Amino acid sequence: MSGPARGGNLLALLLSRATMMGSAVVIQVILARWLGPESFGLYGFIMSLVSIFGFAAHLNMQILIARDVARDESTAPRFMTDGMITSALLSVGAGVMVVGYAIWTDGRQVVVASSAVAAVSLALLAMSNVPNAVFQGLGRNHLVIPSTFASKAVGVAATLGFLIAGMGLLSVFVAQVIAGVVFVGGLILAWRRSGGALPRWSGIRASVALARASVPFGVNSLFAAIYLQADVLVLAALRGEDEVGMYRAAAVLIIQLPVLSSMLSTAVFPRIAKVSSDPVRVGDELAFMMRVMLLVGLPVAVGGMIVAEPLLVALVGEAYRAAAPALLIMLPVVLLSNFKVGISSTLTAVDRQGWRTAGAATAAFFNLGANFLVIPRWGFIGAAWTTLLTEFVQISLLLVGMRGATRRMGFDPAVLWVVVAAGVMGAVVWGTDGLGVWLRIGLGAVVYGGVGYLVGAWSRRDLARLRSI
Repeated sequence: MSGPARGGNLLALLLSRATMMGSAVVIQVILARWLGPESFGLYGFIMSLVSIFGFAAHLNMQILIARDVARDESTAPRFMTDGMITSALLSVGAGVMVVGYAIWTDGRQVVVASSAVAAVSLALLAMSNVPNAVFQGLGRNHLVIPSTFASKAVGVAATLGFLIAGMGLLSVFVAQVIAGVVFVGGLILAWRRSGGALPRWSGIRASVALARASVPFGVNSLFAAIYLQADVLVLAALRGEDEVGMYRAAAVLIIQLPVLSSMLSTAVFPRIAKVSSDPVRVGDELAFMMRVMLLVGLPVAVGGMIVAEPLLVALVGEAYRAAAPALLIMLPVVLLSNFKVGISSTLTAVDRQGWRTAGAATAAFFNLGANFLVIPRWGFIGAAWTTLLTEFVQISLLLVGMRGATRRMGFDPAVLWVVVAAGVMGAVVWGTDGLGVWLRIGLGAVVYGGVGYLVGAWSRRDLARLRSI
């Protein structure tokens, strides 16, 4: 297989992840406006079920595959076949759990039927993770782009078309299945066209071995899902679907924006895995990744907090204005999630998965317990606070796990200039309160980019390094 030109790997990831994030935001906005808070909350409840039990469909084996392929490219064809078949087999059990929980906790026909269709979408997502991981390990992320564009366009068009036709909530999950089929089929086609082989399945023993080796990663995925979805399930149980809808609306951007940090960590992951025994090189890669994530995340957090209410109303409508305080509280999570993603990815690359799992487990139990304490009294506002506090708790533990894996990283003066540029941008956005929210955001972005370049928050050398990834 021939790889992309220099810099194509990160550019491919940028295009792919930006498409995924953009289409997800578009679909969430369409659903929030079309369905209203209560039905949007029901949609959020079903998606949380899928996320909670999703670990059983894939066991996060894509992390193991990406790491091992980065270290030995000859394993890629075998992982393609065995990984997808193993994911398909695991998805049967995951689907049973999703539907079973829906029957046990709710029982309404629309919820059970929607959960069943969502479980099929989960299976397709789990299967697509395998070629994605292989491409990541090989540094061939450009192969994902056509399938991503096609599947997301189909997903948005199908969702909107079904809703216009009055087909209801179930059709939203049917649209996800259609998009998933396009995505998986496109990834397999891209692999074959690039010269990749698809050997015969190695058999059930090989799938069992792969699943067993993935269990530590799957446990981490389970704890992460509990942390990320517990608030929705507790809200649904204690406060009702209307509050779930409000909370999901506030989290539309919070959920999607870390996709960009995931893009960078995905690109850097194979580089760190290859030098995992060299603390100096690991530290250098991690320090650069953290600075780029600060550069991207800080202006989002600062500017977003200033325009939280008009931004939320502009996105999802006047019916969700009451959710603006929750968005304001959770916006710093964007920056914290950036750091968490980078540190977690590095821990896995240097074979310290146990610390990553410990961090996810601590976050899950802390968040679950805190939600039971605060949601009965403060509802979705309390859930927003627990999310923010949990991020601090998890990052603290992950940093402990990084000790000894990297050289001591000194203070980078460019970090100070990132803060300065974000401060100037914030002042401009704050001072233009009379303008429309999109104009204020655009003006803030221009000011941040210009000031950042002038004071040295970022440089041409940084761009050259990003292009080399």
